[in-house]
Amino acid sequence: MTVSAEDRTAPPLARATVVALSTYFVIVWGSGFVAARYALQYAAPFSYIGVRYGIALVVAILAFGLHARWPRTPAQWGHVAVAGLLSHAGYLGGSHYAQRWGLSAGITALVLALQPLLTAVVVSRWLHERLGVWQKVGVGVGLAGVALVVGPRALAGASSLASLLAVAWALVCVTAGMLYQRQFGADTDLRAAVCIHFAATAAVMLPLAVVVEGFAVEWNAPIAAALSFHVVLAMVTRAPARAAVSRSDPGPGTP
Repeated sequence: MTVSAEDRTAPPLARATVVALSTYFVIVWGSGFVAARYALQYAAPFSYIGVRYGIALVVAILAFGLHARWPRTPAQWGHVAVAGLLSHAGYLGGSHYAQRWGLSAGITALVLALQPLLTAVVVSRWLHERLGVWQKVGVGVGLAGVALVVGPRALAGASSLASLLAVAWALVCVTAGMLYQRQFGADTDLRAAVCIHFAATAAVMLPLAVVVEGFAVEWNAPIAAALSFHVVLAMVTRAPARAAVSRSDPGPGTP
């Protein structure tokens, strides 16, 4: 997600606020993989994502979308929608199927935590933004850590090729979505961007759920609990927290 031009001029947040929001973001992000693993016992990935984003769209519009500043041109709408499809549909579709095909929630989260590192490599190699020495060290250490954890499991057959390809797809999509939004939607109002992202994802995932999975959802208390977690904590409230943290330190290398 990105912040609007108005938010860019806002004063930096207090350090304690940034720490609190960052902690909240990390905890909810990590817990989301466990909640997804739980939900996928009762729903197929595309079906769950479609329902999740359909509900989240309604909540987001009622919570803050009615006061959003919407894009003024069809091209801008399209750019924001593409960023949303990459960042949400592609990312969650890949990560959920990776878990459905046997990859643990922990390994899935570990691989997808490479997103900042992959972003740093892309901006350094193709967008001509130089990395500092410690940033390069961080990239190397992060890649080596994931290789040490995932490599032996892959060689031992503990993780299927399909699950590894799915999580790799998710990593590429979320990185591409972040960079695409940064390049083509940096001035879009956060509130409008969130709603457009949710709408585009629901519009793609719900038909896919019907065609590919026969819309497989077992309606029960666990599904309701998972949806409540993902919609309220991991989607609608996380976006403003993430934007606020980004606003507090909008350095030139921030994706």
